[in-house]
Amino acid sequence: MLESGTLGTKGNTQVVVPHVTENYGATRDPPEKSIPVCTLKNFPNQIAHTLQWARDHFEGVFSQAPEDVNVYLQSPSDLKTESICTVEKFLVSQRPRTYEDCVRLTRLAYQDHFCNQISQLLHNFPPDQLTSTGHPFWSGSKRCPSTVPFDLDKTCEQGLRNAFNFVVSGSNLLASVYGINGKSLSDEEYFKALVEEIIIPDFTPSNGVKIATTQEEADADNNKESGEISSESIENLPKPSELAGFRLTPIEFDKDIDLHMQFITACSNLRALNYQIPTEDLHVSRGIVGRIIPAIATTTAMVTGLICLELYKITFLPQPAKIDVFKSAFCNLAIPFITLSEPTVPASTKVTF
Repeated sequence: MLESGTLGTKGNTQVVVPHVTENYGATRDPPEKSIPVCTLKNFPNQIAHTLQWARDHFEGVFSQAPEDVNVYLQSPSDLKTESICTVEKFLVSQRPRTYEDCVRLTRLAYQDHFCNQISQLLHNFPPDQLTSTGHPFWSGSKRCPSTVPFDLDKTCEQGLRNAFNFVVSGSNLLASVYGINGKSLSDEEYFKALVEEIIIPDFTPSNGVKIATTQEEADADNNKESGEISSESIENLPKPSELAGFRLTPIEFDKDIDLHMQFITACSNLRALNYQIPTEDLHVSRGIVGRIIPAIATTTAMVTGLICLELYKITFLPQPAKIDVFKSAFCNLAIPFITLSEPTVPASTKVTF
């Protein structure tokens, strides 16, 4: 097997010859660095942070939660303890029956994420908050947030109507999960009339809410939340026999589906506006979320030439060729850097009887 690939200015080639070189899966790239949970939840400072937050929100609401519901309906004993509250919300307290319910729940979600949670954060850490050393808490990478009042006509720099797109795409995704017919972006008057009738509960920040400021605190909070399950949530769960045949439809995120990216982009931009982070349009957001790096013709040409050299060795040299004939290549045109190395010999196991 002759394997090669490019990533922007970077490229690599690998030759896999049975019984001569190591197999293709013998080595792996190191895992990518993840964004700290406390940064995603409370202290983003880049659009990549808000996009990851939106991506996690999409996964939690439209994929993981419906899957948990289906697990409970099919085999209650297999449901994880930390998922009980989510299942109760999706089957009882926040279960939509009509498309209007989907719009109402999405509008309330807007209020919670971009207004209430920010108000609570500022209540815990006011703009003039000082650290134990006397330095401003909101400094460096910590951006002091502000709420984003709901406005269907509000636009950002790219002309995107973030609030409108959030409500419409979020409502349609939720409706799809429950098998309810949705509405299109063109039904603007319908959404305007509907959201005006939705009653938004008043919110008062609480004194007893703890907000994690470090990765360690965030991990501890997650473990604590997974262990605290409301007995009321358990009691409110309907018996699976009462919902025979009822199933939700989990949505697997796909960056190439516009509805998915409309929600991700709107969600990310609204959070970016919370933290005074420059917003991005759908096209740029799609590239960041999908980790799309444009191909470069010069990199492709170089890698093609390098892998063809290995093809010539297999085609024209006497076989089986020795391992020192072949070369794996690693290059980066941006530095520039290129190195050729001899493939590793296959692993062997000695068995004695």
